[in-house]
Amino acid sequence: MGFRYRKSINLGCAFRINLSKSGVGYSWGVPGYRVTKPSRGGTRKTYSLPGTGISYVESSGGTKRRTQAPHNESAEAIRDIESAEIERFQATEHTELIEMYGKLVRLNTISNILLCFIIIPPLFILPIAGAVLKVLLRTKYRLDLTYSFEDDMEEDYNRKVAAWLILNESPKTWQITQEASVSNRKANVGAGRKVNRALIRLSRKSPWYIHTNVPPVVLPLKMETILILPDRMLIVRKKQMGVLDYDKLNISIGQTRFIEEECIPKGAIIVDQRWQYVNKNGAPDKRYKNNRLLPVCLYGNIKLTSPQGLNVEIQTSSVDVAQRLGEALKAALL
Repeated sequence: MGFRYRKSINLGCAFRINLSKSGVGYSWGVPGYRVTKPSRGGTRKTYSLPGTGISYVESSGGTKRRTQAPHNESAEAIRDIESAEIERFQATEHTELIEMYGKLVRLNTISNILLCFIIIPPLFILPIAGAVLKVLLRTKYRLDLTYSFEDDMEEDYNRKVAAWLILNESPKTWQITQEASVSNRKANVGAGRKVNRALIRLSRKSPWYIHTNVPPVVLPLKMETILILPDRMLIVRKKQMGVLDYDKLNISIGQTRFIEEECIPKGAIIVDQRWQYVNKNGAPDKRYKNNRLLPVCLYGNIKLTSPQGLNVEIQTSSVDVAQRLGEALKAALL
């Protein structure tokens, strides 16, 4: 165990300097709210209820943790699958919508801070103001997107919605968040890469900051949320918003062989088997006692890309669902 050094200097007026081996950090705050600039970079905001031990921490920026590739001697370093910076999706013609969203998010943060003062009786007026602001943000001060359909445009949008919702018919649907290429495909029975993934499911529930007469299709992803509306797609990433027009959206549908280490989804197509820990020649690695045979499943693969840098990859346990989604989207978006 190594030595650690840390010293905190209180400068008064709620400011503090933190000294450690990694550098100098700064913090400022009041009871219930503190902003910290760690020595490793980034910003950390802490919301708390003094005296209760209850707190909420929101971090941004800073040094990213190194991520190890999935266990495989022939796998390369793992890479994140993520879209470009949100600024790439903020064209001038959408400035008003984007700025309004930013304003709503800032007001919502203020309301959260004011509510934290509920445990300080002398400042009882602040949480009341925070509650009133919260109610206004969810009833009056929202992005008002009202659509009026002409001719058969409403029917076109309903077809688009029905196409996207086909995804929910798959027993399991994941977003592929990271990948590592595999050089020895023979040892991995045809699987060309190892991936990390997260379960997802589409919904029709509008987020708090939008009021519309046409509920969007909501695709919740790890780093952002995509809202599918009649005329465009909104990309919401933390406190920022971007816009993507449908004529810029590229959709590709395919199949992939996946070594399934979790429970096999209902209806999955098993095409092969592979040892969990395998040598380069495909034989089981005898260094591991609990080495088990894993099924290799044939899954559907969906990629959403755009010239601006959209990069979303979705995997479905049902190949049929992916194929029907591709056919339905092509018909709905033409």
